[in-house]
Amino acid sequence: MPQIINNNLDNRPQIPDAKYKVKDLFNLNIDMNVPGFSNKNEYVPEIDPHYVFDRDTTLSILAGFKFNRRVMIQGFHGTGKSTHIEQVAARLNWGCIRVNLDSHVSRIDLIGKDAIVIEKGSQITKFKEGIIPWSLLNGTALVFDEYDAGRPDVMFVIQRILEVEGKLTLLEQNRVIKPHPSFRLFCTTNTIGLGDTSGLYHGTQQINQGQMDRWNIVSALNYLSKEQEMKIINKKVKNFSDKFSKEKIAFMVELANLTRNGFKNGDISTLMSPRTIITWAENALIFEDIDYAFKVTFLNKCDEAERIIIAEYYQRCLGTELPKTWIAPLGNEIKTENVGK
Repeated sequence: MPQIINNNLDNRPQIPDAKYKVKDLFNLNIDMNVPGFSNKNEYVPEIDPHYVFDRDTTLSILAGFKFNRRVMIQGFHGTGKSTHIEQVAARLNWGCIRVNLDSHVSRIDLIGKDAIVIEKGSQITKFKEGIIPWSLLNGTALVFDEYDAGRPDVMFVIQRILEVEGKLTLLEQNRVIKPHPSFRLFCTTNTIGLGDTSGLYHGTQQINQGQMDRWNIVSALNYLSKEQEMKIINKKVKNFSDKFSKEKIAFMVELANLTRNGFKNGDISTLMSPRTIITWAENALIFEDIDYAFKVTFLNKCDEAERIIIAEYYQRCLGTELPKTWIAPLGNEIKTENVGK
């Protein structure tokens, strides 16, 4: 990652100088042209040629880039929210910086601070801009990951820049920063700003509704259809079908869907995301054992009291009964008739 803090902030990049057809760039049936750059810079993400774009989410992100809309992408973990923004930016040659918010991110981290530096052999105090002023001046797309995990008092820092023409006032320097024309702002969240109602996302905060109202577009990216997930896994883990079979991928996705339905019904407290399936397939190639790979990828993360239900899902989809020692590692007795129903 380049050291952005050492870059000359006054050397602003150019505005978009190219137009791209959505049909050609994203393989989506959308009649739309979007602005972009003809050349890459060091902040443009790498293109993943195997990435599968969700139509609605892609349309929302493209609207953010084309019309300078503030876009929030909400959805369960492992659905590719941040990656979706990155891959759109990569194809537009648009610089993109991701910042992961958590309870330890402070105002100083976002805005900047006075620091002691050496210039011409002498120690001086100099203001070092944070990621927000840098992004505003350099015309990049700034993505706040885990937006709902940020401390509410700190998140008010970005209240002003959520407005399209919003200027940022640096009180530390008595300076007002006007956003570069190419600056864009996105965020990803697991919740919708009302706090954690599912029990999956501890540490998330309620988002001030005045701030929520400033996000122009809110797009939901949840789990894809079975066919789309199979397509993603086939592209991401190419050697899996050669080692095992394509049918196995279909069974793995069916198992993931059972865990999601089980979670919705309150039967289990852990579910499998697309990321989990990809990791399972990768581990299966490493261990050359799909059952053991499932154990270390997902089963060991589940509550011991719920592993018997997971084992039932597994037997139903893949036709294999998991060893009893995996389901009750502490020696708890399990009734045989419950396993594999």
